[in-house]
Amino acid sequence: MPRTFGGTVETSSRPIMLVSAHRNTGGQVDERAVSRGRRNGVKYARRMSRFALPLAVLIACGSCSDPRPSRPGRPTPSAPASSVSDAEPVDEIALAGEARAKASELAQRLQAQLQAAMASGGPSAAVKACQAVAPAVAAELSREGWTVRRTATRLRNPANAPDEWERAALSGFEQRLGAGEAAGELETFKLNRNGPNTSFRYAKAIVTRPVCTTCHGQAIAPAVVATLDELYPLDQARGFAEGSLRGMFSLTKRW
Repeated sequence: MPRTFGGTVETSSRPIMLVSAHRNTGGQVDERAVSRGRRNGVKYARRMSRFALPLAVLIACGSCSDPRPSRPGRPTPSAPASSVSDAEPVDEIALAGEARAKASELAQRLQAQLQAAMASGGPSAAVKACQAVAPAVAAELSREGWTVRRTATRLRNPANAPDEWERAALSGFEQRLGAGEAAGELETFKLNRNGPNTSFRYAKAIVTRPVCTTCHGQAIAPAVVATLDELYPLDQARGFAEGSLRGMFSLTKRW
């Protein structure tokens, strides 16, 4: 709220005279009072002008960001820390649910693409579609720290070879499947705490279904065999019986 000094109002511009405040009882303007108010207003304006420039400089400097450099290795407020400490809790059940959803999405999208290719061009077209679509969908789902892929003991693509943890998971699935465990329940996960290299691993089994035997079964049509030989010269993913373990979805989240 503006303040009044000797008949003037303090504003951001020049003083405004309050003429109405200097009328006598007869309603006439008291010229002497107006003159005093004008002189007081001018004096105040001169005093304030001495502080205007320094005040403007201070305001301008205060609006700048902190010029001090960030400490090495210290994340900025907008970027989360890139690692999980050994003492920091990790919700493994939540991570497993997230990984399970990604594996399910990969399976559903691949199945839809293969069925569409099968309907339009037959099994050979489905093999070609799988070669093109599977890596693209897996790469699309590999975000927010996740890596999504497929692997197996008997490979169609040598680039999908399993690492040590994946080989152990595949072996465990074989044993569990042989013991009668339901195929849909074959999954495993593990949290590996290693300071800045902490990771979460998840695997879900891929069991051979009737539709899979067209390209992975024991009696593959000659035209499909020719397409497989052309696209996958080192293919080992044939001869599977319905209900057997064909491979697994493997997901890794790193911090």
